[in-house]
Amino acid sequence: MATSDRKSSVIIKENDTEVYVSVSEPTKRNGIVNIQLDLSATECLTKDNNIKVIQLSPFLISIDVTGKNGMPSYISFKKGTPIKAVPSTGISLNKSKIEMSMMDDITFSAEIKPSSSSQFVIWHSSDTAIVEVSSGILTPKKAGSAVITAKTLDRLNEASCKVNVISSNVARGKPVTENNATSKHQSDVSFPARYAVDGIDNFANRWAADRNGSEDWLQIDFQKTYDIEGVKISWTNSFAKKFLLQTSDDPSSGNWTTIYTETDGQGGYQTIRFDKTYKARYFRLYVESNQDKSTPQYGISIQEIDVYGK
Repeated sequence: MATSDRKSSVIIKENDTEVYVSVSEPTKRNGIVNIQLDLSATECLTKDNNIKVIQLSPFLISIDVTGKNGMPSYISFKKGTPIKAVPSTGISLNKSKIEMSMMDDITFSAEIKPSSSSQFVIWHSSDTAIVEVSSGILTPKKAGSAVITAKTLDRLNEASCKVNVISSNVARGKPVTENNATSKHQSDVSFPARYAVDGIDNFANRWAADRNGSEDWLQIDFQKTYDIEGVKISWTNSFAKKFLLQTSDDPSSGNWTTIYTETDGQGGYQTIRFDKTYKARYFRLYVESNQDKSTPQYGISIQEIDVYGK
C-alpha cells in the first residue's frame, strides 16, 4: 500500500475513500518524510499541526514535520485511482565519491529511468556509525568510510557512492572543567560540566553553570592537539547572547586565543563553522558577564557541545 524512506512513517487506517498516515520526525537535521503510495493521492484532507505538504503527486507525497520533535503526527489523503507500476530500467547518482567533514551538508540527487516509473528511492548506509542517509541527505557521525546505496522501489536497480568522513567530534567524553565547580549553587550541582560532552542531548543531562557567578566558562581538554573546524551547541533556554570561543596550549598560563566571537546569540541549535582550521589542545567557551546571558539570574546551560576536528 505505502512505503516510506523513514521507518517512523506507517499507515494507521484506510477506507474506501481515504488513507491515513502516521508520521514522526526522524532526525533533528531534517524533517522531510517521503511516502510512496501505490495509488494516487489527489487531495490532502486533514493534518496535524506543524505538518507541511511539500509535494503531492500520483507517485510521491513529501511531508515536512520539522518541529514535532519526534512526536507522532497524522495526515490523511483522498484516494485516487490505482497506479500501474512501470518497471525501472536504471538509477544513477549525481556523485560517485564523496569526502566530507562533520560540518558539511551534502545531499544526493538520484535519476531513475524511465521517468514514468516510480521516482521513490530507498537509501541505505553500509555503516550508520560513520554516516547516515535519509532522503539523500548525509549526516556524518565520525571519521571513517561507508558506502551509500540508492535502490529503486521495485529493487530492480541500484547505484552506490563511497563516502569518506575526515573529521570527528573530538570533545565527546573528554575531560572538562568549569568555573566555580567546587562552590556551585545547590540547584546547579546536579548538572556538572561532563554532561556537556557525554553524547546525550537532552535537558536532564545538561550542564548548568553556577548561577551565583558573573562570568561563565566551560573548558575541554582534547588530550592531544587537533585541527578543529567548528562547533555545534545545543542550548537550553539559558543561553549566551554574547560569548567567545578560545583555544590554548596551556590554560595554567592564562593565555587564551579567541577564534570566534558571538555578539547576537539566539540559542537553540547553534552551528559555527570557523573561517579556517585552528590547532588546539584545549578549548573554552567563555561568557564575560550576566548581561551577556538570556537569563541573567541563572548561569548559561548547554545540553551538548560538539567540537569537530581531525
